[in-house]
Amino acid sequence: MPSSTFNSDNAYQTTDPRNRLRVALYTLAAGIFLFGGVVLIYNGMLALLYSAGGNINGRVVDQIEHLPEIVEENRDKQKVFVFGSSMVQAGFEPTVFDSAMAARGVDSISYNYGIGNLNPTFQELITRRIQEQFLKGRGRLALALVEFTPFQATIVRNKFGAITADQNIALLSSRAELWEITRHDPTRGIRLINIRYLRDSVSAELITSIPALLTSSIENNARNVAYRAALVRTDELEAEFDELRGSDEPIQGSDRWNVALRGGRIDKSGYSREVLDAMGAWVASRRHPEFMKADLQRRIESADILELGFDDRQIDKFIELVRNFLPIADHVEVIIMPRNSDWVTYTPEVQDRLDGVLRRIAQETGVYVRDFQNDPRITAEHYIDTTHLSFHDGIDAFSRILAEEYADVVKGH
Repeated sequence: MPSSTFNSDNAYQTTDPRNRLRVALYTLAAGIFLFGGVVLIYNGMLALLYSAGGNINGRVVDQIEHLPEIVEENRDKQKVFVFGSSMVQAGFEPTVFDSAMAARGVDSISYNYGIGNLNPTFQELITRRIQEQFLKGRGRLALALVEFTPFQATIVRNKFGAITADQNIALLSSRAELWEITRHDPTRGIRLINIRYLRDSVSAELITSIPALLTSSIENNARNVAYRAALVRTDELEAEFDELRGSDEPIQGSDRWNVALRGGRIDKSGYSREVLDAMGAWVASRRHPEFMKADLQRRIESADILELGFDDRQIDKFIELVRNFLPIADHVEVIIMPRNSDWVTYTPEVQDRLDGVLRRIAQETGVYVRDFQNDPRITAEHYIDTTHLSFHDGIDAFSRILAEEYADVVKGH
């Protein structure tokens, strides 16, 4: 018979080696089961996140990965980068811009390097990668337009972005930068390396925040009868548009950087008038007042879009990222995208505060700041929500405006 003893805590212990092995195996199995459950939950949350918005890191990863070939190819053309937020992503169509530039005698090839859900701290890391590749490949830009988004540089926006801060740093830093972080703070460095290489560059903070983010949005809109009715109609018009164009593939969103479109949104050149009209009806339905009110409220809560309480650290980072373009571009300018002033209105005090920031940017970077916020060529019908230009005609209109403004600049560089 196996012998047994009592320890000092009256815990029954067996001295039989077979029982000890059995206990160890049970413990290992329980650990594997528990770990597997955690992994399944994590992957399930990740799948939910991707199903809701695509691969959240896909666009910026593609942007960085395609830099070497962008630098190397088309050296005989005037290369133009438009860099900025989701407002650039939604508002600049390279193919339309290049066609308008060609009509003005400029052989350009342009790229949309807009990306959403960032702030200048993380955008600055992307511009480091851009500068590195252009210097390494001895490439050069004829023109770099760097967009300043006022509500991305606020204290509120910085706090709201805290849930993705680690994943952005992990994803956008070079290996050398990650190593430098690890040298100074091993705990943080290991966490960032874990996010980048073991978590598909998605932080645990974002995953654990998904239920609250989704629930809040769903609950708020579900209580609004008018919102639900408008959503039904919008879905119907989208289905009609998809049927006419013969595809239910989404209009290029944040989950990819389309190589063929050089980061643009959609190639409408082959669409019939019927398809374009269906697209126009769908886009117009998305400007329903209930959608606009909900979108504006989200921007107020997450970015302080109306009051613009600026974060000086974010302004510093924006100035840094503008300077990152200076060694690789013949001409650099800061641009402010058009503002949907039917919904986003500034008091005189807010406008003075913004003007002061723009003067500081111009003084400290030495580049011209061109403000398109109140450009009369862009109207309320050019938007799809309170901040973004529409892929129906807003993106085309603004891309042509940029060509009109900058053709002579590129010619004379």
